[in-house]
Amino acid sequence: MHRNEAENMTNEGLFPTSPPYAVITAEFVNSLQEELMNIINQAGLATLGQANDTRDQVWNAIRTIAQGYDYIVDSQTTFVNLFERQAANQYKIKDDYYTVLFKYIPNGYSFSNVLSNGDTWGDIFTNNCVHIHFQNGTFINFANYKGHIRVETDDCLLENVWIKGTASVAAGITESFKLDAYRVTFDNCKCSNRLSNVDMAGFQGSITTLHNLTSKYINCAVFDLDGSDKIFGFNTCYNISNSVVYQLDSSSGADHCYGFRSCYLVSSCPVHDLNTGSGNCYGFYLCHQVSSCYADSITSSSGSAVGFYGSEQSSSCYASSITSSSGAAIGFDYCYQISASHSNGITSSSANAIGFNTCSQMSSCKTQDIETSTGIAYGFYNCGRITACYVNDVDTLAGANNAYGFYNCVE
Repeated sequence: MHRNEAENMTNEGLFPTSPPYAVITAEFVNSLQEELMNIINQAGLATLGQANDTRDQVWNAIRTIAQGYDYIVDSQTTFVNLFERQAANQYKIKDDYYTVLFKYIPNGYSFSNVLSNGDTWGDIFTNNCVHIHFQNGTFINFANYKGHIRVETDDCLLENVWIKGTASVAAGITESFKLDAYRVTFDNCKCSNRLSNVDMAGFQGSITTLHNLTSKYINCAVFDLDGSDKIFGFNTCYNISNSVVYQLDSSSGADHCYGFRSCYLVSSCPVHDLNTGSGNCYGFYLCHQVSSCYADSITSSSGSAVGFYGSEQSSSCYASSITSSSGAAIGFDYCYQISASHSNGITSSSANAIGFNTCSQMSSCKTQDIETSTGIAYGFYNCGRITACYVNDVDTLAGANNAYGFYNCVE
């Protein structure tokens, strides 16, 4: 862009009376326009037409460039413009956007406005995007539509990304986050308030083992999920730390509820308030290399309630308030290589209550407050290779059956 080469204006609306006159040429106007359009285009933003011009396009472009993001989402309009439909019920982040910032707006970004061509639901593909950042409190509202974010971009970082629903209408929701790439990091990501009538996971790992081995989940959360089929907080995920699962409820259905299922390398992760009506309820199921994890308030109305099931190499773990109305209540079930772990408050109304069941290679473990009304209460049952373990307060409340500290156990 260049300055007008004639004399500048002296009074508003008036040009000097002596030559050279300030002539506004087509070349000058066009160059001014193209310079401004270039700012918008370099920021990765699409220019608007006269009918929908917001008069802030250059300002948004400057903010985008200054903040180091290819695209900034700060309204429902910019949210919709971020995506491109690539197939039926599939939407991708547009090719040119490698880094995206979502700014906070009240009530979140409505995904239903993205749907087009008759689609009634949709999955979001990250495409080329390697960094997605949500400001605190920002979320995508999927309402009762099924769909998820599929991370298919290697080395992708998702920060504070929150997927939320309405938990009002059942739909075929299978997951909120789906891993499908190498070296992906989920940092402080969340999913909540979703209701489904099929198997549903908050975070779903990949069918490719190396995707799972190279990716990680830090400070993530899954909460307020409900459904009539299986519910998983984290399913087949690896390298999980400081992440929490709470308030999962499959009480309306006849299937199981899991906090963490088939997960590896899990550390400092609590599970709280899981409930199922007819199936079994598990805090941690077939998880390996679990350390400093906590399963609390695990409840089943007619199935078994278990804090840790089938876990290997577990250390400093705690199972508390494990309760079943008509099935068994167990703190640690079929677990191996357990150290410094504690089972407390294990209660069954009509079946056995067990602190540690069929576990082996145990050291420095403790169980207490094991109670059942009509079944048998065991501190350690059918366990082997036990060292420095402790039992306290094992009771059958009705007094009709026996209570054992150690039963059929070998050192």
